[in-house]
Amino acid sequence: MKKDLFVLTADSDAKAVMEAVLSRHQSLGIRPVTFKVERHTLCDSGIVKNGVELLRLTVPKQDYEKVLIIWDYHGSGCEKRCKPNESAEEIRKKLTDATWRDNSEAIVIVPELEEWLWFNPESIAGFLNRPVQEIKAWVQEYSKKTKVKVPESETPKELFEFIFLERAKKTISPRVYSEIAKKAGIRSWEGSSGFSLLVRRLREWFPE
Repeated sequence: MKKDLFVLTADSDAKAVMEAVLSRHQSLGIRPVTFKVERHTLCDSGIVKNGVELLRLTVPKQDYEKVLIIWDYHGSGCEKRCKPNESAEEIRKKLTDATWRDNSEAIVIVPELEEWLWFNPESIAGFLNRPVQEIKAWVQEYSKKTKVKVPESETPKELFEFIFLERAKKTISPRVYSEIAKKAGIRSWEGSSGFSLLVRRLREWFPE
């Protein structure tokens, strides 16, 4: 049976987030969708290098209505070669050339996935069972330590690791990302341009 959506992500953390997010159709303001999410074995650089070709070879067009490719700008190898929007346009053109015109989207997260999470620190605090003010205090501590003014958007992954590994003494796994994404405020996450584009496209493709 034909599914609504196939998503190719750059790693297991992004896969976990997308599976959790797509399961929250009411919060997204879309109808329930059938989907499959897979990760590229070569991470972000693999997505940029041959993600569309991988789709063409392994994802039959007759099996899915839409396809979505998501990757991090940081670590993709594009940082010195082109701007984020230029990177996304390159992938969109490849998707069109691969006969996915009008049925696909390419979303680059700047700088990386954890940027989404920091738009709703309450969900991170909830997962850690800590007061949100304590999380914010740790953010300030990290900022002073690293001299990064806005670590939530400049170094979101490093900040996430600092708080989980050094302060909360918690391990990080795809399950952590999944649990946070299941409870995160969708409207808050829409403060991220990448996530906002994702939601707009999903609402366009799968209206309630």
